[in-house]
Amino acid sequence: MFELDRITPGSLPTFLRRWYGPPDRGAADVDPAIVMPDLLRDWYRLTSQWSVPLSRHNHFSAPEDLRRRGDLLVFWDENQGAASWATKITGSDPLVYENEVDEEDDGWECTGFTLSEFLVYVAASEAVYGDPNLVVNFDMDETQYESVVSRFLMLRHPIWSHPHPGWHYMAADNLLAQGGNRPPTGGGPERYWIMVSANDPKALTRLPQGLFD
Repeated sequence: MFELDRITPGSLPTFLRRWYGPPDRGAADVDPAIVMPDLLRDWYRLTSQWSVPLSRHNHFSAPEDLRRRGDLLVFWDENQGAASWATKITGSDPLVYENEVDEEDDGWECTGFTLSEFLVYVAASEAVYGDPNLVVNFDMDETQYESVVSRFLMLRHPIWSHPHPGWHYMAADNLLAQGGNRPPTGGGPERYWIMVSANDPKALTRLPQGLFD
């Protein structure tokens, strides 16, 4: 899974094949009349090759449901409506913008990440949060946390600390995780949290016993 930290045009399909297995159907066509960046069109064609939904936690818009907001195109929404992500309508690899309040034209802030980077992030995020094998612990001390993360490779590209500098994505064989300090459910800087997903449930047996019961 470590190719996630080497974000290239080929890293996304490589990750999807390793995580979900080989595609089980042909690529769907995307209506050429719908204006969008080529990278977004490639995403739809690529992800349509798996019958399992690849965006099960947050909501990735269908091509016909993409929303225009000024010169931006909204493509991904947080599952409770707390945030949306958009990109420029044109450009070979446009930047991605985030809106955590509403969708007014002047409410968007640049993430600093290009669309090619952000789509790899979306795939990894959905692999963690949308995984039926997901295990979580939102209240650990530092020693407990280190006993888990020592089994992972920390992903070092800046995008893997989005949206919080104290949170990180990490990978191991057949495992993906996100965690860090200051749990999103509350707790001070001395408390830690982690969410671990697996494309093979047997891989979860390598985690420390007693922390995810």
